[in-house]
Amino acid sequence: MAFGSVDVTFSGPLRGLVVLKNIDFVDQSGTYLLDGAWVIEGGGGGAFFAESVEDLGPGFDLVQSNNYRVRNARVRLLLGLRVENSVHTGDRPYAGPNRLILTYSVAGRVLTRHLVWDPND
Repeated sequence: MAFGSVDVTFSGPLRGLVVLKNIDFVDQSGTYLLDGAWVIEGGGGGAFFAESVEDLGPGFDLVQSNNYRVRNARVRLLLGLRVENSVHTGDRPYAGPNRLILTYSVAGRVLTRHLVWDPND
């Protein structure tokens, strides 16, 4: 399984009322599928491979992302990605472009944020 972290920033005076509801991930190359998502409350981030989230070691303070109340302006998410197709086509060295769809509520109002990035750029 592959793991990668992504930072999401919530600015403004209402950020203390933000509750994460759902995280979805789409790899347009079809290489990876989202297998789990967590919030990293302490420790680092990055991209790495491991058999399971338990194998990442004690350096990560992970909590479930669903119904997580945001405490700071920045939230670091850990995405657990299962390899769906081992080969992606084209001359691009990395899978992608990638899209993160984050559903959250602010004071009970449900909102969606889309983050798009391409590791080949």
